[in-house]
Amino acid sequence: MKIFYSLFLIPLLSFGACKKTVKEDAPIIEPIVTPTLPDDNAGIGDTLATGIFFDTFRLSLDENKWEKLHQVWGVSSVATYIHGGVIRENAFTRDGKAVLRALGDQYDGPLRGVNGQSKRLGGVIKTKQRFASGRYEVRMKVLQAADMGVLSAAWTFFYKELTAASDPTAYQKALNHGNIANNGKIILNHEIDIEVKGVNLADPLFTNWIGEASAEHVSQKVRTQRFDDNAYHIFRWDWHTGGGGQEAVVNYYIDGQLITSSNTQVPYRASYFNVGNWFAWWAGNDTGSYKVPNFGTREMLVDWVKITPFNEANDDWQL
Repeated sequence: MKIFYSLFLIPLLSFGACKKTVKEDAPIIEPIVTPTLPDDNAGIGDTLATGIFFDTFRLSLDENKWEKLHQVWGVSSVATYIHGGVIRENAFTRDGKAVLRALGDQYDGPLRGVNGQSKRLGGVIKTKQRFASGRYEVRMKVLQAADMGVLSAAWTFFYKELTAASDPTAYQKALNHGNIANNGKIILNHEIDIEVKGVNLADPLFTNWIGEASAEHVSQKVRTQRFDDNAYHIFRWDWHTGGGGQEAVVNYYIDGQLITSSNTQVPYRASYFNVGNWFAWWAGNDTGSYKVPNFGTREMLVDWVKITPFNEANDDWQL
């Protein structure tokens, strides 16, 4: 379901959000059936406490809180998988919801991606504010069609390249946290994802990263109920950076039920929160044959987003 937000085409290795590593090898956890919450805001809790970020999208998209992304990443060299990234026009509000539109292979309108592509155009919004340890919740309805090469996702992201000369303290801290230096350079790719792949809408990926290498992330594929149920679900993670007696761990939830946890490769840099969809080339490959996004227009709907800071000792706010 990832940062320096350029308006131009950027290389694959310069952007995160699960765009570097194919995740078909993620272990599948034993089946878990999670309950569906009623289509209301029951259980949302306190939204007014100091430091809480909360948006219900009741009016137009708040430009003080959100940026509409217009860029491309994760483009495969295989022509079959080419996509056009995400575009501003695919992010808007309607009837008290954030609408994140996806335009598939049957789209024949005038919109174009940053790289000129006329199809496979997604929509993503990103907070203008960074957040560190905390509870991240988004109540959303994922794209409602299975077997399509697109995914619905929510994720946090921070990216920076380090050398011992550029920032010796941060460089050593990254080594201590498990980053791997390559030719004297470390890539901080701090990211936490929940991704619902269009291939089946049933096996979300729960992933946390500190770098781009395979040994610098943990990805878990979990069998839950299918999400092509035309219902809203609350996707959540509790991110603990640790310190002061608190373990560094990421706990992942759906509709209030703990699904899985990870206490390795846990990010610590304050990050931007993103939610939306994009045409990841690996999102339609679970069966060994690519599932093309054979549709014109689909919409992912977001009811609300809430971020509750934990303010833990290991939160790192460096840019």
